[in-house]
Amino acid sequence: FAPCSNHHYRKADVWSVGITALQIGHGRAPYEGEELIQVTKRIVHDPPPTAAYYRTTSKARSLFKFCKHYHQFVSTALTKNANERPSANAMLESRFIKKYARGMRYLQKNLCSEEMLERVRR
Repeated sequence: FAPCSNHHYRKADVWSVGITALQIGHGRAPYEGEELIQVTKRIVHDPPPTAAYYRTTSKARSLFKFCKHYHQFVSTALTKNANERPSANAMLESRFIKKYARGMRYLQKNLCSEEMLERVRR
């Protein structure tokens, strides 16, 4: 769920990319395991999730060391106000995409946590 109105579908896709980046990097979606109504309330009322959310909710805190470009990419994609959220084309110009989008293996090696890679190997 992206916090947006009906006029912001394209911007909602950018939000989804940010959530997906968090999920790939940390091996689980933000708020995973919570009731849908609670997740919806958090999306609407709380600040957007970040890598810091995982540091405070995970026992494997040492796994989550990502480059500043990753953090910037996620926080930009998860700009709560859809009018302020960049377009998909603008996100493609981010330093994170330009530096790390070199194919799936490269992204897995440089983005995914060890926990996530272990799940993929099974």
